[in-house]
Amino acid sequence: MRLWLILFLLVSLHTARAQESGSEVQVPPPPELAPPLIKAPDVPEPPPLVMDFSPRYTLVLEQGERVRVETARGERQSGELVSLTPGALSLQASPDQVANFLLTDVQWLETRKRSPGYGAMIGGGTGVVLGSLSFAFLCVLASEGDSAPGAGGCALVGGLVVGALGAGVGTLLGLAVPHWSTVYDKAEQGPLALHLTEPSEEVAAHWFSGRGPVGEVGLQFGYGRDMGIVQPTEGWGGRLHLLALIGPYLAVGPEVAWYSHIGTETVAGFGHPFVEEHSLFQLGGLVRGGVEIGPTRTSVLLGLGLHDNRSSHVGVSAGGEVELDLGKSVPPLALEVRYHFPIDRDEFEAAEKFLTFGVGSRLRW
Repeated sequence: MRLWLILFLLVSLHTARAQESGSEVQVPPPPELAPPLIKAPDVPEPPPLVMDFSPRYTLVLEQGERVRVETARGERQSGELVSLTPGALSLQASPDQVANFLLTDVQWLETRKRSPGYGAMIGGGTGVVLGSLSFAFLCVLASEGDSAPGAGGCALVGGLVVGALGAGVGTLLGLAVPHWSTVYDKAEQGPLALHLTEPSEEVAAHWFSGRGPVGEVGLQFGYGRDMGIVQPTEGWGGRLHLLALIGPYLAVGPEVAWYSHIGTETVAGFGHPFVEEHSLFQLGGLVRGGVEIGPTRTSVLLGLGLHDNRSSHVGVSAGGEVELDLGKSVPPLALEVRYHFPIDRDEFEAAEKFLTFGVGSRLRW
């Protein structure tokens, strides 16, 4: 009995140890822990994508300024700038036509400018060269081909005189004939924005800007009468002028006139009188200043220049003019009267005084 009890205890103890040894072998190792999460560094958010359609070039123009526009489709139109709307401009192309253009379609924009300084430089330079050469040549001819020491002096005098005349003519042409000047090019300056201002009231600003009418050519036919002799003579003729419009009230420029039979006289020669035909030729400058009264413009006329009739002399003319506006599509009608008299006549000669009347019209640009 005791033997069986001892055997049972030994078997039980062996079994318990085997279970403990087996359990130690079967227990899996503890799972490895995952590495801790690491927070990524803060990256600034990119700015939102914004399409920038804002203009990069701003141009300031005056209402009524004359401009010329060319679009991407090759269309070209000129006229007076009358208004601006958001993203568009309106041009008065003709009295009954208004053209509208989107600013995004404008490729080039030009304005009219006057260049009296440039005209004076070109005219003066040309006059100096021509005057120097012509006067020097005339002096050499007058000295019968001898290399006269005065040829250089003649060239200097001729250059100064003709150069001054050329500068004056160039200045007038620069004022009367404006040119187009590019003030905007989309390829170089990007999108366009326009601001409209009120027209300037300064005469000098209008003088050089090229806005509105800047030049005028006028033609008139008329009647002339010689007032300086016992038996007055008369004849028909005409007058042509080219004026630069300096603001709304003043104009200046050259003029030329011719009247037939004025100054014709009967000369007694060796007992057989004969008729000596004469005519009046005038070449000089004209200054006109006036004011508008309703549909008419009343002006004072002052002229100075060469008068050629029975003799050649420097003369002055003074008179008045009334211009009647007949509508936007019809040239105006002008009536004038002037009195002409010499300022350098010989005291032993009869004064050559003339009275002229004229009617005509003019074109402005």
